[in-house]
Amino acid sequence: MSTLKEQLQSVKNELELGKQAENSRHIIEECEVIYERLVRPHDKLRRLIAEFKILQLLPDEHVQMLTSSEDITNQSAKCIHSIESFKALWETKRYQARSHDELANAEASLETLVETFGQAVRECWKLWVEQITSRVAVENIKLESQKSLPGLETVYRSYLESQNQLNGLIKRIPSEPTAIDTINSLCERMVELKSEMQWDVDPEVAAFFNRLDRDPQAKVPLSLLSAKVMAWLEEHGYLDQFVIQRRGTRH
Repeated sequence: MSTLKEQLQSVKNELELGKQAENSRHIIEECEVIYERLVRPHDKLRRLIAEFKILQLLPDEHVQMLTSSEDITNQSAKCIHSIESFKALWETKRYQARSHDELANAEASLETLVETFGQAVRECWKLWVEQITSRVAVENIKLESQKSLPGLETVYRSYLESQNQLNGLIKRIPSEPTAIDTINSLCERMVELKSEMQWDVDPEVAAFFNRLDRDPQAKVPLSLLSAKVMAWLEEHGYLDQFVIQRRGTRH
């Protein structure tokens, strides 16, 4: 049987262990707060750096927007200084660094860098997208005019397919470098298809084929077969593909 002194010592030891555990819990909580405050902007910055690496595959004039930005350079220098100051404090204060201004300064400088860098990255992507889409763009009314012209149905469908793929890829900065090659290939294909389209079609010819395209039986009234339409059909070798049929009869 233990003596009273031994029992008192045991209680004292347990109290001391409890106090140490409480201190340890407090230290862990403080460290977790520091970690959470710094890891959020850090993760954002890491994603932006990954996007920047993708943007380096763009033409030089777009990449230079980022590499020559004084705002990004200045904010990066401030951020490095603030983080180094916090690291120096951490070496001596550890978890107690939470209550010092150096932590708040490091967090704020990271957030500002993320905002500045992020805005530049998004602007770079936006300008490149505007450049490539303007190169391949076709006004919708002109594009629709191709749908009903003989020989251009495939061109029309291929252009729409490429356009849909392109629109899906340029919604956001891709995560894979190969997507940039895919985008460039789609643009080249759309430029090629655009060059195959016919823009100088006479309105009477366009009206003839628009009516033909809308009719479920692929018929048009003879009144639309004007001299200009006849000449166009003959010039392009489509005249023999049409027949005249009396209304009410079956062919």
